Amino acid sequence: MDIKSVKITFRNTPRPGDGKIVRRIMKSTGFFEAVFDELDSAEANAEAIAGNPKSEEKLLFIEVGGVEEGFAIFGRESCCDATVYMSWLCVNNSLRGMGLGKRLMAEVLRQSWENNARKLILQTSGRPQYEPTRAFYQKLGFSKEAEIADYYTDGESTFFYTIYNPQYLAKKLKK
Repeated sequence: MDIKSVKITFRNTPRPGDGKIVRRIMKSTGFFEAVFDELDSAEANAEAIAGNPKSEEKLLFIEVGGVEEGFAIFGRESCCDATVYMSWLCVNNSLRGMGLGKRLMAEVLRQSWENNARKLILQTSGRPQYEPTRAFYQKLGFSKEAEIADYYTDGESTFFYTIYNPQYLAKKLKK
């Protein structure tokens, strides 16, 4: 597919049935099947957002030619004044490497900073399969903050990455 000739849009308004779309996108990657409930968890999370218009979490889709081909789930972290936690970012495997993940992340950050977030936190697997994912986040300016061993499964760590709002950093440097 020539991504340059197709209209790319974002959809912020959740709808019933979005969980199935999230599952389809995740299943295409082959990444989310090491733990028995990863697909179920993300699907349920998307449906809960769709069913609660007052949800603090947002479900953001990137659409390619009107078809949802990637998504992110993110929102203000509980008990924090200005921290956003992103629980999922995923792009259809057949479209990886075409810049959709970068565009999706840019939109997540834009929305977060627009809502006065100080920082965004995410976590990802320590499996070797996720090395390109971790490199992707670092290339976008995220810093690895922590590693917790044996998190997902015995021998599988989780890594926490953060990125600060550039406006917050500029203000902090002026102090």
